[in-house]
Amino acid sequence: MTDTHVGMTPDWSVPLLQQKWRCSKQHLYSLIASGELRAFHVGRRIVVPADEVERFERENVIAPRDFEQAAGEGVSA
Repeated sequence: MTDTHVGMTPDWSVPLLQQKWRCSKQHLYSLIASGELRAFHVGRRIVVPADEVERFERENVIAPRDFEQAAGEGVSA
């Protein structure tokens, strides 16, 4: 029998994703509650699938001109 998880990227817990993205837990919970970031429960723990983390990062890349515009409006990265 083969293990289908060999070589797959592990899913992310909220605390680990908080460290990866350097944001607050509350921000992550808000993204999950709004449906912008998919997650599921494992007992009381909230887990974000690895493919969802990759999708979110890919869809939220900031183009240089967008960053310059946001920085000019006082929005920090």
